[in-house]
Amino acid sequence: MKQISIILAAMITLSACKDDVKSPQTVQYYMEHPDARQAMLDECEVKNGSDLDADCINARDALSQATSAKDLEDLDKYFGDTSSED
Repeated sequence: MKQISIILAAMITLSACKDDVKSPQTVQYYMEHPDARQAMLDECEVKNGSDLDADCINARDALSQATSAKDLEDLDKYFGDTSSED
């Protein structure tokens, strides 16, 4: 009976921990919230396993997309419309 109580207590404890897990933000969220993106990128720099963390991956992807968009804007500013027209 004591073993069942211990197992039951362990299951309750583990299930309570599951509620604390937050789902990762999307790339779109990090695109729309540059301050949150930078905060996550700063956290990911010191976090072990950040290359497997969904928030870190999404924040990096958002940074990449934002940088690409900014580069295209700069090219358009200096060279006119750089989109290819076939």
